[in-house]
Amino acid sequence: FWNNDHWNNYLKFVKKLHTVSGKRVILWQIPVGHINNSLTINEYTQTNFVPLTNTTKRYEDSASNFFFGETMDFSTDLARYNYFSQNVHNDPKLVADSVTKHVTWGNHFNEVLEAGTSLVLMGAGVGDSTDGIGNPDGAGATLTDDHYWIQKLQSYYLNHLVYTVPSFADITVIFKDASNAFIPGVAVTLTKLSDNSTLTATSDVNGNALFPNLQTSVGYSISYTKSGFAFLPQTVNVTLLTANSTYNVVGSNQIVSISGAVKTPLPSATLIPNVVVKLLNSDSSEVIATQTSVDGNFSFTDLISGLNYKVIAEKLYYNFAEVSLNNVIANQTGVLVEGSMATYTISGTVKDGVTPIVGAIVTASFNATSLTTYTNSLGEYSFTNLSPAIDYTITPSYIPLLFVPSNIAFTNLSANQVQNFVKDFYLLSGEVKNGSIPVAGANIQITLPWTDSSHTGGQFVATTDVAGKYHFDNALLQGYLNYTSILMTTWQNDNTTYYPTYPGSAMPTTPQTFNFNTQPQAVNLSFVNPLDSSSVTIVAAGTINLDTTSDMLVTDGTTITSVVYTINGVNYTATNTSGSNYNYSWFPEPILFDTDIVVSALATASNGMTATTAITFHLNCTGVGCPAAKWNGTTWSNITGRTASLDAIIDGNFNTSTNGVFTAKTLTVNASKNFTINSGNNITVVSAIANSGTFTVENNANLVQTNSATNTGNIIVKRNSATLQLLDYTLWSSPVAAQGLQAFSPNTLDARFYTYNPVTDLYSVVNFATNPNFEVGKSYLICVPNNWVAATPTTFNGVFTGVPNNGTITLSGLTATSYYAIGNPYPSTINVNSLYDENPTMGTLYFWRKTNGVAGTSYATKTRIGATASGGLTPSDDIAVGQGFIAIPGATTINFTNAMRVTPSNTSQFLRTTAEEKNRVWLNLSSSSETLCQIMIGYVSGATSGEDHAIDGRYFNDSPIALTSLINSDEYAIQGRALPFSNTDSVPLGFKSDVIGNYTIAIDHVDGIFSTGQAVYLKDNLLSTIVDLSAGSYSFSSQIGTFNSRFEIVYQ
Repeated sequence: FWNNDHWNNYLKFVKKLHTVSGKRVILWQIPVGHINNSLTINEYTQTNFVPLTNTTKRYEDSASNFFFGETMDFSTDLARYNYFSQNVHNDPKLVADSVTKHVTWGNHFNEVLEAGTSLVLMGAGVGDSTDGIGNPDGAGATLTDDHYWIQKLQSYYLNHLVYTVPSFADITVIFKDASNAFIPGVAVTLTKLSDNSTLTATSDVNGNALFPNLQTSVGYSISYTKSGFAFLPQTVNVTLLTANSTYNVVGSNQIVSISGAVKTPLPSATLIPNVVVKLLNSDSSEVIATQTSVDGNFSFTDLISGLNYKVIAEKLYYNFAEVSLNNVIANQTGVLVEGSMATYTISGTVKDGVTPIVGAIVTASFNATSLTTYTNSLGEYSFTNLSPAIDYTITPSYIPLLFVPSNIAFTNLSANQVQNFVKDFYLLSGEVKNGSIPVAGANIQITLPWTDSSHTGGQFVATTDVAGKYHFDNALLQGYLNYTSILMTTWQNDNTTYYPTYPGSAMPTTPQTFNFNTQPQAVNLSFVNPLDSSSVTIVAAGTINLDTTSDMLVTDGTTITSVVYTINGVNYTATNTSGSNYNYSWFPEPILFDTDIVVSALATASNGMTATTAITFHLNCTGVGCPAAKWNGTTWSNITGRTASLDAIIDGNFNTSTNGVFTAKTLTVNASKNFTINSGNNITVVSAIANSGTFTVENNANLVQTNSATNTGNIIVKRNSATLQLLDYTLWSSPVAAQGLQAFSPNTLDARFYTYNPVTDLYSVVNFATNPNFEVGKSYLICVPNNWVAATPTTFNGVFTGVPNNGTITLSGLTATSYYAIGNPYPSTINVNSLYDENPTMGTLYFWRKTNGVAGTSYATKTRIGATASGGLTPSDDIAVGQGFIAIPGATTINFTNAMRVTPSNTSQFLRTTAEEKNRVWLNLSSSSETLCQIMIGYVSGATSGEDHAIDGRYFNDSPIALTSLINSDEYAIQGRALPFSNTDSVPLGFKSDVIGNYTIAIDHVDGIFSTGQAVYLKDNLLSTIVDLSAGSYSFSSQIGTFNSRFEIVYQ
């Protein structure tokens, strides 16, 4: 019987039949049965399916495996492994493991649909065999394929696999000559770009070549030929076929050619190699052909006679002249396109403000050499005829001036450049004050030493302006390497003493400030690390280095004589360890741990000036020997109780409703003691938890840990579901280790525990042969207990028992583009935005919430910008304890970390409604009896009109009736739009239905600008109707099908 290649051949035949006939195809008598050693578990026996004996009513076949998807084990039959792993067509849904000899075929119903099939009829075809397949409780139930086909079919429908029927359109190419006469007999080839498949046609007497029933939303390339003819355009490219399309092509049997060379101008006239040569239609500017010439020669053939052409050349760093050839009716040879390498100029000015600086030196450095020029009377400089593709650095110089910028680099020069330079600030300047009041007319003296015959030195005076500011001209300082002193004498300043006197030093090369005051210079004093932090942590017997920096505001000969620290009335004299640092090693008493410490410092200078400062920090203890806080059932053993720096020991019964919530370094519950975190309360533990008593986390409570640490001892975590009816499901994830699946819901039928298979995109029944536990970070779709009262909504009280999960949890070995059922692995809520921050490639989050038997989507949808509802519940920004969900990782790993764990306001529902301040509108699609789905459109920061990762949420496509918004024809449940909002924007909507019916579109709720008067309109393009949804809902009727152009949202 057939392998995967045979079935793909069969689908190619079906597709050809559909394409040629223009009709949909029905597949008849597709055999049931399956390949022996298929690994699907029989839900009726909880074992592998019994091998088929290849006798009457018990024949093997591969159709069910190919159509529904399956993994087969050929570890004991190498010949079968080699046969069934063949993949000539490179089918991405075939995966073969050469080690385990397992072969997986994915579900192929989508390919069946795309081949043009409308119906698949399957059966055994012998006597009552077919009846035994479709009716497992009737006659012959155990005779035909051991229930395999019916189980696969039920699983297929359980997963609501719905495919959009592709639409089709025609392409017509019309061939005419310049006189509009039709050209028959043109051989035309159409290539489908997605798979390179081809179709051919020949133009008829009317010049028409027709390609009917082509798949839309894909691209095509059309080429054509006829002996002795040339055509324009030479090919037709269809980027995306959306509707019936016609393309006009002009042809002629009058053919010419154009050839020539690309050269440098005379006298060298050298061929220019590696040049791109383009031939254009001068009248339409259309590029007819492009060549890359290695040696500089070019030739264009098969051109239509009588047209105007243009030849252009392109090469980096070259300039070329265009060549125009008009009314070309004969072959053109020796066409010469001239070009030469470009040169560039770097120019600019050097100025002092707006005043030109004449004679400034400007240097252009490149390739270990340089060019030098001087500024002219206008301060201008210029470097001309510079070679391209070289890095140049331009630097101005005019001692002692500095310039902004100091230099500029031009990398890989490819154009003319302009760069101006301006003088920097004065080298020596400052201000004079009397206390805080500026002093005008004060005199500051600088002494310059003899340097050479041109710089003989002396004493020079600068005078302050009305703002008390002064400066020495840079021209005065030019040529001096040092200054002797800068000071203010009393005889030059009305017998007033000014501080300080600045001793001699090297002449600065960058601007420096020298300030003076009638008052002595103040003292600088400040604490340094770690005492500039809000908290300090040490070991039990550790010390704290009290460290400050202290010096004079201005260096004038005054020194620091002492720095003294004071803590709780006790003084500690610091030691000047180096430079301006003053240290003292302080040993705190144990009683001071977990209290706020105030340290004050007093610095005293030799001029009598002092400075004080103080700092407050929280003193924490870490490691062995730190005092612990113990609860005896009534009080804590220490004054402050439990804190983040102290261990907490529970040696008496404790519940948070009565005794309060807290944060602790570690948490220990002693034997026979009860510790309960009540609903709505949160406990945070920095490090490990050790439980020897009874530790209970009630529903809607949170146990948060911040550090990765190993916990010991089982705890109880309770979590209630939303109200559920008989046959309803919940996606559960365990917050503790080693919680058994069956033990979690023992009254649920074994065949109603499901895992999500990322290879087949189907829910698969859990194999209970090994009594499995919840896997950490993975979620399971679990039905309510089988003894549930039908149609009575009831809450399931989930109880998890085990060691609480903590620290970083990584799911690895994932396929980036597959769906996975994952879940919150912690006994505390986690934040959605933090989940996205840790996993930036993760896609939309899908939350199961469906009442059995109700139409519409099974999933509520969530991204960074908001969520849509399902079953009356909407995901918030937090994922609750025990909550499972589905997501595409976008990478090979998914990480959960303690940084995601939060303590929000809790609610009794598994999913909860939240309000966010953004410009959003939620739309509901409903029938006469129920809400079918909800979508959201939001104008938010960071969004664009295209697809935005973690903002736009794709529709899960799990219902045949749906309303979506569209981005490039793709369906979305959540769509972000760009800001600022414009009332001219429009958002296309998609609608589909598998039944004829009446439906209603209405606003569920809005926020942002839509809550303050901005109207939302629904435009029905089919009925040419616009309705204000802000004023009321819109009801309409629909046929069966997909209608992606009927509706759109507008705002005016």
